[in-house]
Amino acid sequence: MKNKEIIAPSIPRQKKIGAELGYSGLDSCLSLNFSEFHINPILLKDEFNNHFKDNEHFSLVMSCFLGKILPNITAHKYSDICEGGSQNKTIHFHTVDDEHLELVNKILKEYGFTESRIEQMLEGGRIFSFSACLGHVAPARIVCHKIGNIVCLLFFDTNHHIYINERLVKETFFYESCPKYLENNCSYMPTDCFAFEYLDKKKIADSFGYEYLPSEGRI
Repeated sequence: MKNKEIIAPSIPRQKKIGAELGYSGLDSCLSLNFSEFHINPILLKDEFNNHFKDNEHFSLVMSCFLGKILPNITAHKYSDICEGGSQNKTIHFHTVDDEHLELVNKILKEYGFTESRIEQMLEGGRIFSFSACLGHVAPARIVCHKIGNIVCLLFFDTNHHIYINERLVKETFFYESCPKYLENNCSYMPTDCFAFEYLDKKKIADSFGYEYLPSEGRI
C-alpha cells in the first residue's frame, strides 16, 4: 500500500518585534558603549562639578536614565533623535558646540583620558549631550561621543554645568553631600568655595547683619 504523502502545515512568517513596535529596522538603531563611561563625580573649581545633591537625586536620575532614556535611545536610529528628529524633543539630543568643547576637554583630562584620545573624540563634531532624566527639577545630562551608530557614554553633566545658566544652577555648585566636604577633605570650604557667589546676600544681611566680601572670600 502506497504511503500517503504528509504535507507540512503552512507557518505564517513572523514579524520582527521591532516592526510591531514601530521601529524601522533594529539593525540600524543606535547601540551604547559603556567602556569609557565615568560615573564618579569630579570638581573643576569655578567651572564644573557633577555631584548629585543627595541619594534621592541620584536615585531619581539613575532610575529614569536606566528605565526610560536608554531604552528610548537604543530603540531608534540617529535620524530619529538628532536635531529635528521625531524623538529629539524628548531627550534633547544635540551636538556640543565649539564654544563649550574647551570645558569638555578639561573634564576629560580630569577623568584621565590621554591627549590623543581626547583629540580623536573631539574632532569632527562627534561630542553630544542628551537628557539623563525627564521632568526633574535639575535636569541631568549625559555627554558622549558617537562613532557610526555607536554612542559611547563618557560622563554625567549632573547639574547642567556645561551649558550653564546661573539662574537655574542655584546651589548646584556646592552640595553638602559632596564627598570631599563630608570627609572633611575639601580645600575650598569655607574660605573660597565658589558656591558663595550664588548665596542670597540680602537674606544673609537681613539675618545676620554681615556683608559678603568676595575679595576676602568670606562672609
